[in-house]
Amino acid sequence: MGQSSLISDHIQWVVVGRIGRPFGVKGWVHVHSFTEIPDRLFTYPDWQLKHTKGPAVSIQFETYKRHGSNYIAKLVGCDDRDLAATWTNAAVLVQREVLPELPEGAYYWEDLIGLTVYNLGGHCLGVVDSFWETKANEILVIKQAETGKETLIPYVPEAYNIQVDIDKKILTVDWPEDF
Repeated sequence: MGQSSLISDHIQWVVVGRIGRPFGVKGWVHVHSFTEIPDRLFTYPDWQLKHTKGPAVSIQFETYKRHGSNYIAKLVGCDDRDLAATWTNAAVLVQREVLPELPEGAYYWEDLIGLTVYNLGGHCLGVVDSFWETKANEILVIKQAETGKETLIPYVPEAYNIQVDIDKKILTVDWPEDF
């Protein structure tokens, strides 16, 4: 299925979506876009699909269409449900250089993952582990290394006074320490 390749160390990749469960029996998959304009994901023809473990695989999609509030897509070389199922939960990555330039104060999720999170009182809440996308807003998933405890914080900068310092690798948020 498609041409397999490892992600090159000198190219920066950004997660822009996730493959969902199979759709039908002909190799279609649900696709969840993380781009601000959801169908922009399909303007990037060369994707890397990557599960948490294992190498990334270079792949292209044949076609896509809107399905409810998300999308379904037909991946090149994926012609049956069983093969489509192997991509469930794979991240969709594209090269950072093809993404639009962001305005000051805006970040790609990839830029925030790994930042240490402190509340306004200076208490360390953990590290940004991932994001969840909901209909209302994105959710920061903060994980404490020692305990594995996860804290979920809505990514609404104005409401929670979220401040990002990429250079110091710190995210500050107005959030209680024992929430």
